[in-house]
Amino acid sequence: SNAPFTITAPPSVTLTSPNGGEGWIVSSTHSITWTQSNVANVNLEYSSNSGSTWNTIVSGTAASTGSYSWKVPNSVTTQALVRISNASNTAVNDASNATFTIAAAPSVTVVAPNGGEIWFIGSSQNITWSQVGVSNIKLEYSTNNGTAWSVVTASTPASTGSYAWTVPNTLSSQALIRVSDVVNATTKDVSNAVFAIAPAPVVAVTSPNGGESYFAGSNTNITWTSASISNVRIEFSPDGGANWTMLAAGTPASAGSFAWTVPGTFTSSGLVRVSDAAGA
Repeated sequence: SNAPFTITAPPSVTLTSPNGGEGWIVSSTHSITWTQSNVANVNLEYSSNSGSTWNTIVSGTAASTGSYSWKVPNSVTTQALVRISNASNTAVNDASNATFTIAAAPSVTVVAPNGGEIWFIGSSQNITWSQVGVSNIKLEYSTNNGTAWSVVTASTPASTGSYAWTVPNTLSSQALIRVSDVVNATTKDVSNAVFAIAPAPVVAVTSPNGGESYFAGSNTNITWTSASISNVRIEFSPDGGANWTMLAAGTPASAGSFAWTVPGTFTSSGLVRVSDAAGA
């Protein structure tokens, strides 16, 4: 030979990450890494079906960098692969040794209370939510539209989707619930709008309340007191409560009084019943 010539290793590329078993999250950023020899530029692709089809990540990026920052696409799968190839000869390539997972980003969403509800003090109500990729959640409530928060529970399994809450004795028309990931508090959600915490509904008959005597056909007033009730149902029993006759299906609770013409049913076991028309 008139001059020396060179014998070099053949072009090669070897993928080092992801190489199987990883769990990567949609929209997160990860480095695809590789080693190479005698390759100028590489193409990167990914598959979400174990290599049946491939999608381009980047074409013709410098092989010498050994790394590419990849924003994981919204392709949820347990069968993901990445493939690297020599841009000038794609027959020189390498793929992940085994599949890895692309999972949906962790999320939590308040389902109830989500705005407009009226929950009564002392009642048991179910706080409900939906979630993706979260193990345990923290529950909090606010009575001032989110200015301050109080803990309902520091940790409860996210998979249950529900938590039985005894509504506290804190009157509010500006209540909210917040659900957050115990591990990452930035993964959270709040009721879309405020709900109300109100006194438990109550009603009490004040007249006739026992011992009265009325004449058939006379006029008298049935009276009561109430709280947190819009309308009341009024009924009469001639037989100590065995049977009831409707006097009014729904009259304003705030009136506190109902004009009653005493029926011509002679009895010494008369009763009057007043109940919440919306919740007997």
